[in-house]
Amino acid sequence: MAAAAVFTQEASGTLADGSRIAQTVIQPDAMPGLRVMAYELGAGRRLEIHTNLDSARGAEIDSLAAVVGRCYGFLETATGRRVPGGVLLYVLEYPRRPRYYRFRAEVDDSADWNEIRVALLQAGNPLVGPGAGAHVTEFIFDTLPHELTHSLLTAEPTVRHDLDGHPPLGTRWFIEGVCEKLAKDFAAAEAPEFLHTALRMRHLDGSFMRPELGSIVWKWGQASEFSLIDETELYGLAMMMVTAWLEHIDLTDLLDRMSRRGGDIAGEGLLNLLRETTGMDRTQLLAGACNPAGGDFPAAALSVR
Repeated sequence: MAAAAVFTQEASGTLADGSRIAQTVIQPDAMPGLRVMAYELGAGRRLEIHTNLDSARGAEIDSLAAVVGRCYGFLETATGRRVPGGVLLYVLEYPRRPRYYRFRAEVDDSADWNEIRVALLQAGNPLVGPGAGAHVTEFIFDTLPHELTHSLLTAEPTVRHDLDGHPPLGTRWFIEGVCEKLAKDFAAAEAPEFLHTALRMRHLDGSFMRPELGSIVWKWGQASEFSLIDETELYGLAMMMVTAWLEHIDLTDLLDRMSRRGGDIAGEGLLNLLRETTGMDRTQLLAGACNPAGGDFPAAALSVR
């Protein structure tokens, strides 16, 4: 019997008195009527969609799968790298979509899944296009490209990544900045109306007015215990910093340079590469991030996971 890996995903909340809001428990293996639709992503990779949607909505599911395929192509063109592995997606429809939930699924540990996710759909909402549910839209146009970019940055050497329990290495701003930029570029190409909505909700222009962000971004790591507001705005600032850097060098060239140097670049090494490719130091990069060449802040929204 094949070993099983357990995947979990949840959304939680608390009441004013601090008590936890009850969550809907979602166990797809116990749900009746789930069907599986499989799609090839090339190079032995696949997309599997497990869903309880009516079979009459097959064309919508095909459209969703096409977006995922284009996401792979977009990221590979932008980086010159191949996205490893496939995607296992549970698309589950509810008469009233649970806002707070706990999802658990067991999958074959030998399966080559890059991402395993659940997207919840309100009954009556289309899966893609005008009127589509926000939960699915955010996943395919924001979360998925962001997370697949993380895989691209680890599949081949780039910079050193933080390890659990260890001090920050001074590279998270670059890693998250690249992931955010490519995710937002994909959303801009595929779903500009979604991007516009996300921008309006995030008020990104205000996030660059707090000078303390320019100090803490350099020591931002996986184990950092910043506030949710700080974390949210650091994603945006990191994206703007990477955008300012890429005004001077193509991303594929930059990643190739990192790979040729062994991918062991940490904080100071990253800043040395910045100076080498742009002539800028950290102060100048921050200035370029907060005052982009176009004068206005570019279309960008944040992924808060």
